[in-house]
Amino acid sequence: RRRGLSTGAMAKYGASFATAASAEVTLRFPPAVSARQRAILHAVAEANGVPHASAGDGEGRSISLGSGARVVEVLPEDVPDDEALCALLAEHLRVSPEASRRAFAAPAPRGDGRDRATRSVGEATVGSSFATSPASASAASMDVAAFVRRTLELLELEREAEEEQGEAILRGMRPETAQKKGRALLGLKCVDVRGGFYGKTIVTLELASRGSVNVSQSGMSTNGGGKNSGAPPLPPHKLTPHDIVAIKANKGEPGGDPLCAGVVYRVRDAALEIAIDEAPESLDGTLRLERLANETSHKRLVD
Repeated sequence: RRRGLSTGAMAKYGASFATAASAEVTLRFPPAVSARQRAILHAVAEANGVPHASAGDGEGRSISLGSGARVVEVLPEDVPDDEALCALLAEHLRVSPEASRRAFAAPAPRGDGRDRATRSVGEATVGSSFATSPASASAASMDVAAFVRRTLELLELEREAEEEQGEAILRGMRPETAQKKGRALLGLKCVDVRGGFYGKTIVTLELASRGSVNVSQSGMSTNGGGKNSGAPPLPPHKLTPHDIVAIKANKGEPGGDPLCAGVVYRVRDAALEIAIDEAPESLDGTLRLERLANETSHKRLVD
C-alpha cells in the first residue's frame, strides 16, 4: 500500500534514479486505472527509462512498471486520482512528481491504450511497442474482415449507381444533345478493322459524310483513316483514351443494345480507334459512339 514520502526521499528524482529504481521494484497497478491513465503511465515510464507493459483485455486490463524482484501490488483504493498515481511513481520509482503532473495535465498520447511490450533500456534489441493478445488479434481480424466486406458492398453499389446514372442521362436526351455535351459522336462509319495487341480488334471510325471507302480483302481500307485520308475533322467531344464506349446504330434507340463495346485506343483529329474484344458480324451503315461509365477506378479499388 502507498505510504507517505519523507522529506529526504523527495530530494532525488529524475530519469537516472528512476531507471535504477525500476531494476529493483515492479509496480503493478490494478485494472481500476483507466485507459487514459495507462497511456500516460506508459509515456512517463518511457521518458524515464523504466520498463513497462500491459496485460489483459477489456475491464481486466492492467499495467506494470519496472522489472525488479520486489513487487508492489497497488490496490484500487490507492489510485483514486491522477495525483495519487504521481505520488506512487515518486515513492517507488523516483519519478519527479512535477514531471508526472505535467504528463497527466497534457493530452493523453495516442495509440497507447493497448499493450506495450516491456522495453529493456540500454539493450540493442527493443521489444515491440504493442503486444496484442491472441484474443485481441482475433477480434481485430474479424473487424478488418467485416470492414473489407462492407467496403466491397458499398463500392459495388456505387458502381451500379454510376452506371445507371450514365445510362439514364443518355436515355433522357436526344443523340444530338448527347453529342453537344461531348458524351456521343453521331454519323460515324467504320473505315478500318485490324488486329491489335493481346487479341484485341481495333476499329477505326470516321465521319461518314466524306464519301465511299474502298476496303481491301484483308479488311484494311485503302486510305486507312490516316492524316491524308481526306476525312473531315470530328466535332468537339470529350472522348479520351481509355474511355469505355459503346458502338450503336446511328438511328437506334438511345437505350438500345450496342453492336459492341470497347475502349478508346487512340484519338485523332478526324478519327477514333476503338479496341474491342471481338468485332460484330457487321459494322455497316452509319454508327454513333456513346461514352459509358468507366469501371477502371472501381476495379482498382476492389483489387
